[in-house]
Amino acid sequence: MLSRALLGGRASSVRFIKSAIRMQSSKVRKERDTFGELEVPADCYYGAQTARSKMNFKIGGPEERMPIPVIHAFGYLKKAAAMVNKEFGLDPKLAGAICQAAGKAD
Repeated sequence: MLSRALLGGRASSVRFIKSAIRMQSSKVRKERDTFGELEVPADCYYGAQTARSKMNFKIGGPEERMPIPVIHAFGYLKKAAAMVNKEFGLDPKLAGAICQAAGKAD
């Protein structure tokens, strides 16, 4: 198993990480990737590859989150792009939805 190889054969570490992921949410859903089936917390928006990465690498902590000013900048960028693309034929409803969603990043 890949996760055992990455953790130096420590099967107990793999079991601990898998149980920690499951404890985040009591409900899980089955996701599948090239390595097989995996349980993913039902309330998470990611799939099997991200869940597997969380099992094998120390990722996703608060210190690795995108800074708020960068998130705001992406919102402004998306809104501006939608407004320009509307002038070049983007469906006005879609442009409006993008602008509204991008405004939530303010």
